Amino acid sequence: MGIEFPLYHINVQVLKNQKTVRVYTRGRFITGSLNWYHHPYFHDNLYLTAEWLMRHTRYNGFISEFSAGPGFSRTFLGGTTYRVDDNANISVIRLSGYNYALFTFGGGLGYDFTMKKHLPFSALAKMNIISMFPYNSTIYFRPVLELGIRYMPGMSIRKSVNESSVTSEHK
Repeated sequence: MGIEFPLYHINVQVLKNQKTVRVYTRGRFITGSLNWYHHPYFHDNLYLTAEWLMRHTRYNGFISEFSAGPGFSRTFLGGTTYRVDDNANISVIRLSGYNYALFTFGGGLGYDFTMKKHLPFSALAKMNIISMFPYNSTIYFRPVLELGIRYMPGMSIRKSVNESSVTSEHK
C-alpha cells in the first residue's frame, strides 16, 4: 500500500516529416509505501520505503518504470521465542524480531487504463531487489515481486485530443 507525489510530468510528441510518429509521457515521482511479506517457518517482514520513481507511459497505455530508495524494515520471528535470564527464569518474548535499514531498487511493466479506456486505474507488475543491512554482519538481498493496481482519483475524465492554439499576426 502506498502513495505517490508527482514532481515532474511532460507529454512528448515525436514528429517526422510533419507527422506524429510517437506520443508518450514521462513522469518523476516520490513514493512512499508500506509493504509486508510472509516467509513460511522463518519470519514476517514489515517494511516502509520512500522511493524515487521514473515512469514512461506510451500513448497506447503501456507503462515502464524504474524506482530506487531507502527504507526501514522490521522482521517478526515465526513461532514462539523464549528468553532465559541468569537465574534460569524462562519468559516468552512477544513480537520478537529485528530492525534493519534497507535499500530497494527495481523495475516494472504495466498498463494505464486512463489512456485508451478512460478508467481511473493502472495495473502493474514490478520486480524489486531489497537489500537489508546489517543482516548477521553482512548484507542480505531478497527478490520481491509486486503485483498491484494503482487507483488515480480524478483521472477518469482525460481528454484524448490535445488542444492547442496558435496566434499569428501579419502586418
